[in-house]
Amino acid sequence: MELARKTDPQTSHLAAKSIKSKLGMRQRQTYQAVDKNPGATGGELARWLFETFPAVGFIEAASTPSRRLPELEKQGLVVRGKARECRESKKIAATWRLT
Repeated sequence: MELARKTDPQTSHLAAKSIKSKLGMRQRQTYQAVDKNPGATGGELARWLFETFPAVGFIEAASTPSRRLPELEKQGLVVRGKARECRESKKIAATWRLT
């Protein structure tokens, strides 16, 4: 998982390295899901996690965003966005993006 682009300045790469060392595996996977799917809901992120990391299993992938997104939010790494209809659950849900 790359948190900094090749074209980003060295300071971004140092910050990314620091973030990676502080996060657990499921937090890193959830962070990556938000990075690759900005504006997605928890249900949509769960689908992406399951498709990207099938070894995680359906149940774990389904529950990971609801557990890890608030943790990442407290750390200031993601922010809750506008609510909209989730493409997976068809219910109104918050969207997520990186800070």
